[in-house]
Amino acid sequence: AGEITLLGQPSGDLELARNAQAGLTRYCSPCHGRGSPAFKGVIVDDYRQLVGPDKAVVPGSADSRLLKMVRTGAMPQGSAKLSDEEIRLLTDWVMRGAPSWETEAKASRPAALTETQVIRLIESDLVRAPERDQRFLRYFSLAHLDNAGVTEAELDRQREALVKLLNSLSWRRAISKPRTLDATGTVLRIDLRDFDWDEAIWNRIVGAYPYAITRPDQRLILDLTGSPVAYVRVDWFVATASVPPLYHEILGLPASVTDLERLLDLDTARNLRQEKFVVRAGVRNSGVSRNNRALERHETRQGAYWRSYDFTSSTGPQNIFENPLDLHPAGGEIIFNLPNGMQAYFLANGRGNRLDRAPTEIVFDRNEPDRSEIVNGRSCMSCHFAGMKTFRDDVRNVISGQASLPDRDRALALYVEQGQLDRLLDEDAARFRHAVTEAGGRIPEDPRSEPVGAVGRRFEAPLGTELAAAELGVQPAALRAGIEGNTRLSSLGFGQLLIENGTIKRDLWQEHFPDLVRALALVEPPSSFRALRAEAQSDRSAPPPRASQPELPRASRALAITTRTVWFKTGDLEGELVANADFHESGILLVQRAALADLLVTVDRPALTFDWTYTISERKTSVVFAAGKTTAPDGRSAARQLAREIGLRLRNAVPGQP
Repeated sequence: AGEITLLGQPSGDLELARNAQAGLTRYCSPCHGRGSPAFKGVIVDDYRQLVGPDKAVVPGSADSRLLKMVRTGAMPQGSAKLSDEEIRLLTDWVMRGAPSWETEAKASRPAALTETQVIRLIESDLVRAPERDQRFLRYFSLAHLDNAGVTEAELDRQREALVKLLNSLSWRRAISKPRTLDATGTVLRIDLRDFDWDEAIWNRIVGAYPYAITRPDQRLILDLTGSPVAYVRVDWFVATASVPPLYHEILGLPASVTDLERLLDLDTARNLRQEKFVVRAGVRNSGVSRNNRALERHETRQGAYWRSYDFTSSTGPQNIFENPLDLHPAGGEIIFNLPNGMQAYFLANGRGNRLDRAPTEIVFDRNEPDRSEIVNGRSCMSCHFAGMKTFRDDVRNVISGQASLPDRDRALALYVEQGQLDRLLDEDAARFRHAVTEAGGRIPEDPRSEPVGAVGRRFEAPLGTELAAAELGVQPAALRAGIEGNTRLSSLGFGQLLIENGTIKRDLWQEHFPDLVRALALVEPPSSFRALRAEAQSDRSAPPPRASQPELPRASRALAITTRTVWFKTGDLEGELVANADFHESGILLVQRAALADLLVTVDRPALTFDWTYTISERKTSVVFAAGKTTAPDGRSAARQLAREIGLRLRNAVPGQP
C-alpha cells in the first residue's frame, strides 16, 4: 500500500538507469553536459536528447555511438577512463532498452506551476505575513526549469546553489535558508534582513534583471513589497550575483586591499611587525599560479584572512626563496571568512586595487580548460569547493639552511612549521564546511560539482526550445509559431530554435528577450489595466486634458531610461515605472538597452539645483514628445515623482487610449 507504480518499469531498471546516469555525469558531463562551457554537441544529462533511434544511445543496440566511444577509449578524453565494470554497467543499461532515470521523479512530483500559480502563491504568502515584514520579503522561482522538464536532482542543485550564494553574500552571523512555498519547492522566499540586505541592494539586483515580464496580476505583490519585480529566477541570480559587478556590489567590497582590511578591522602591517596573528608560507609550484607563490594568513574576528602574492616571474626580486620577507607581487587573491563562516573573495593587482578578473599571464583556472580566466567570486567558489586547500610550504626548509640570509630569524618566525600550517588550514576548512553543512549543502567531490559554478555554467549554456519556451511561460509550439510568423525574430537568430534539437546562445537570447515578449504579446494589452488605473487615480487630481498632449508614434512600444547626471540612478526610475499603473496602461515595454528602445527618457539635474528635468523623445529621430521637471532632495525621491508624471504623460499620449 502507498507504493508508486512506475509505468511498467521495474525497480531494477530504474536503479540500473540511475547508475548509468551517475557514470555519464562523472565522465561525460564536463564536455557533454548542458552547462559545460566546452559543450560538444551531445547532451548527456537530457535523456530525451541522448536516447532515441538516431541518437548517441539507441535502446538495445550494441552499435550505439556512445558504447563504441567508451569501448575504444576515444571517450572520455584525458586520463580519466571508465573501468571495465563501468563499461559493463553502461552496456547493460543500453542493451536492456536504456530505461529512463527520470521515470520515478516524474511519476511522483507534483505538476509544475504556471506563471499565474506562481503569482498566486506569492500573493497568498505575502498577505499572511505580518504587515511590518512585507516590505522586506522577496521571492525566487525555479518554475521555469520545472516546466522545462529538468530532473529533481537538478532542481535540488539549483536550490543548494541559491542557499550557498545567499549566505556567501551575507554579513550576518547566522546562516539563513529560503522558505519554500509549495510542494514543488520551486517558489522560495527570503527576508532581506536575514542577509543584511536592504531595498537598495535588491533594487540593484533587479536593475540588472533582464527577464521581468510585467503583468497586471502582479500589482499587489509590487505594492506590498515595494519591489519592482514579483520574483527573480534562481538560475539567473546564481549566475549573475556570483560574479562582478553584482558580487562586489552586494557584498559591498571596496576598491582596494587597504579599504578591505579597514572594513574587516584588520591591521596586517601591525601583525607582521609584531610577529603575531600571522603566518606565511610559499610554494614553488601552484595549482593556479604560473610562478612561485607566497600565501599569508591573518586572524580576524570572523575567522581567517588569507592573501596570496602572485608574480610574473620566479627570479630576481620576485624569487620568494631569495626574498621571503620583502615581497613584490604583481597581484593576488584574498579569501576571508564572513561572520557566518562562509568565504568571500577579492582579486587585486600589484597596487592593491580590486580586479574583476585576474590576468591569465599570472594565474589561470585549471578547472575551465576552454575559459581559463579567473573571475572573482564564482571561479574562487569552484576552486575552493571544500574550503581552504592544503599545501606544503617549500620556503621554510630552504631558509633554514641559509645562515647568511638577512633577517633569517624573522623569516623563520613568519614561515612556520608544516604542522602548525596544517592545523590552521584544517581549522579554516572545517569552519567553512560547517557553514555549508548548516546551510543544507554538501561538500562536493571536485570543482566541477560545486553548485554555484555548476548552475552558472548551465545557465550560460545554449538554450533548447523547451527551456526557451519555459522561460517565456509558453508552450514550445507557441514559441515556434511565434518565430515562424515573424520575419524580424527569424532575422535576429531565433530561427535556430525551429530546427530539430536547435539551440540559441544565452547572450543572444537575453539581448533580444524584449523582442520576443513584444512579438508574443506576453505583456497584457493596455485595456487590462483600466481597473488598476481607476483605483490608482482615485486619490489624484484630474489629469491634464488629453488634447494638450502630443501623440506618440503607433510603433512606440519600448522605452529605455538614460541619465546625464551621476546623481541619478536609472534603476530607481525603472523600478518606480514598473509599479506605476499609468505606465502599465500605456502598454509600453520597459527595456534596459537603449538600442532596443523606440523611446528614450533622459533625466538630468542642472548644476547647483534640486531640480530634476526629463525629456521623452523618439530614439531614432530625437524628436521630443514631452518634457518637464520636478524638485526633490535626492535622485531616489526624484524617481518616485518623475515616475508619476512620466507614467501619466505616456498613458495620455499613446494613440487609442481613452
